Amino acid sequence: MKPITSPNHLYPGLYDSHCHLFLLRKVGLDVRAVLRQWRADGLESLMNIALEPSEEDWNWHLDLLRECRNQPELYPKLLLAVGIHPNDADGSSGSRYVSAAVTGGSGPDGDAPEPGLELLARRAAMEEVQAIGETGLDYYRAEENKELQQKSLEFQIGLARQHRKVLVIHNRDSDEDIRDLLCRSENQLPAGGIMHCFSGNPALIDALLDKGFYFSFAGNVSYKNAENLRHAAGLVPAERLLIETDAPFLAPQPVRGQINHSGFIGHTMDVLARCHGMETETMLAQLRRNWQRLFPCLDLNDLD
Repeated sequence: MKPITSPNHLYPGLYDSHCHLFLLRKVGLDVRAVLRQWRADGLESLMNIALEPSEEDWNWHLDLLRECRNQPELYPKLLLAVGIHPNDADGSSGSRYVSAAVTGGSGPDGDAPEPGLELLARRAAMEEVQAIGETGLDYYRAEENKELQQKSLEFQIGLARQHRKVLVIHNRDSDEDIRDLLCRSENQLPAGGIMHCFSGNPALIDALLDKGFYFSFAGNVSYKNAENLRHAAGLVPAERLLIETDAPFLAPQPVRGQINHSGFIGHTMDVLARCHGMETETMLAQLRRNWQRLFPCLDLNDLD
């Protein structure tokens, strides 16, 4: 990724449903400074995806969250998600979060989980955490550990159900299995879920709408060769659309190749508005209503 050279493109009141602030820190950004700038430029809310299990890194996430809460005039409203990425489900990344399949542990409603999962379960129960994930299935990079990924996902579905928190799903090349797991009656989610960086087929949209899922689109929906993604975005009912960056990845087409960040999310909203034949102001209002419906704790301003 190239350094950031382009100006922010934001609309007042917009949000970012999926951002990895710790990774932005790792690539050299002053996270607190950019959060303040995004807030000044109009960003109202942001979901920070915390996948780093060490105590030091977790405390960094919590300290940042509390600082944002204590100074709402300076920072966007920050939400926090915690989970095991499917690529970490087998423990090969060295993560202290180890999947149930590796350790022989069970879900949150069964026997006591192993220490790694116990750590995740304890964090998932915290008041500061509003969502579980990103979890899911990724057969593009790690097809050989399908069973481990599925068991890790099932454990985290259990956490989302137990604590009534939103589930954030990563899905890559696994439509059939993800549909099977998420559509089981025993996996119904009381707080709903997000299909993060959605790139699935239309049949998956139909199946998961009935299960209370929202569909979030990232900067890749703007790529020149992404007509299939734009088609999918147009098929999702406007009242179930969300928007994200997946920063620092997937910078939108006008800034492609640079480190992605929440300040670029306006480019993605421009595309989503065109996919639905809406004016940008209309799409912005709809996206904000959707975000507020999923996270009532936000108490966003000026919603009709």
